[in-house]
Amino acid sequence: EVLEDCEGLNLTVSLVDKTHYKARCPYVMKPEYVVIHNAATPNGTAKSLCVCQNKTVNSEAELKSWHFSVDEDSVWESLPLNRNGFHASDGANGDGNRKGIAIEIARDLDGEEQYYQSAENRGALLAAVLLNKYGWDTSHLKTHHDFATDGKWCPHKILDNGWDKFVAKVQSYLDEIQGKNIEKE
Repeated sequence: EVLEDCEGLNLTVSLVDKTHYKARCPYVMKPEYVVIHNAATPNGTAKSLCVCQNKTVNSEAELKSWHFSVDEDSVWESLPLNRNGFHASDGANGDGNRKGIAIEIARDLDGEEQYYQSAENRGALLAAVLLNKYGWDTSHLKTHHDFATDGKWCPHKILDNGWDKFVAKVQSYLDEIQGKNIEKE
């Protein structure tokens, strides 16, 4: 199951090859959350994060995988929405990894605030699209930190700037999407 391009997200689907599911997304998942991350990769673009994840898939020593990579221009999907990822630091059976759709927001370490703000806005829009798709409200929006058994402070930039501000941004996009849906009906 993949997300269809909508709301101007400029979505590219580049899924991990099924032969690598054992290392990246071994479990069928019925999602319950959207989990937000900051990529913490200098000069990372959505494409480079997705390509890097897909290229290093043969290394099973470090299980890391996520569904979406987001930057100021695009969104790249690398895992199906009905497969788990390893992104929430809560183990193979943790709720974050087993029930969360992961969004990695890039450009957080570039020092180019305008690029980061655009990436964060696109990440908030993607979160709203996913919440709308599943009929969820913002109570289904979580941070990596919410699940991290190691206490990881992620999404660092969003948490530092105020999680409530990000949630309000997602809510604004969700209201807009739902308003459009009502008009269509």
